[in-house]
Amino acid sequence: AGHALEQKVGKSLSELSNQTVFAPLGMENTSWSIDGIPADIASRYIIDDASGEVIALPEYNAITYPDGAAISTARDLAGG
Repeated sequence: AGHALEQKVGKSLSELSNQTVFAPLGMENTSWSIDGIPADIASRYIIDDASGEVIALPEYNAITYPDGAAISTARDLAGG
């Protein structure tokens, strides 16, 4: 659906999402890509089951991002 929309409108899904969803809702730190979001705002972590240690994951983008891989902060998701 995202690809079809891109073809119809002539803009990327990222651009369309920013213009029609993220910006109108005041979601300043939400994107389909980690690019452009400061590391101190959005970082991904896992907890090591054996040690309980919190480990920061390297930055990466999902190649199938439109299936639900939007990156956001808790503040953006909470609306404020």
